[in-house]
Amino acid sequence: MEIPGRRDGVAKRRYKIGTVFAFGLQLGMSKFLIQKAINWLMVIDVPKLGLNLEEVAFCVCGVVVNQNAEERYSDDPLYNPHRNDENNPETFVQLVNRIIERFERASMTRIQSCWGKLTQSELPERKAQHWRQTVEEEALVPLLPPETRRHFTAKELDE
Repeated sequence: MEIPGRRDGVAKRRYKIGTVFAFGLQLGMSKFLIQKAINWLMVIDVPKLGLNLEEVAFCVCGVVVNQNAEERYSDDPLYNPHRNDENNPETFVQLVNRIIERFERASMTRIQSCWGKLTQSELPERKAQHWRQTVEEEALVPLLPPETRRHFTAKELDE
């Protein structure tokens, strides 16, 4: 017997995966970084943030890219929505502009707010973890254990 709403839940999880995958490809992320972003996004209770999924997915991708740059190369953050477009990579600027044009309520103010929430505060986490099976079935690389997720503060990203 099928659980009511289960099919809708799977469709939503697949949409989240597809959104991060599409954004990650446009930003030049590796499969590993895309999978890391998917894993992190699936834990976040997006409705409690009060933002569009697409805004959150974009910011998750950006923060993952910045974390990778810092961890692997000790580089400065590649992208920050609080900087002028001229000081950010063109791929990020183009993608964020398309998101703002295409998705209802999306704005740079909301992207900046989301970025702040992802880098400075405790995020609301989903109670149910039904997403793991869907992600494991469609994973680009093996899932990371929860201990590998680290939230960076804005200060850490700017240092």
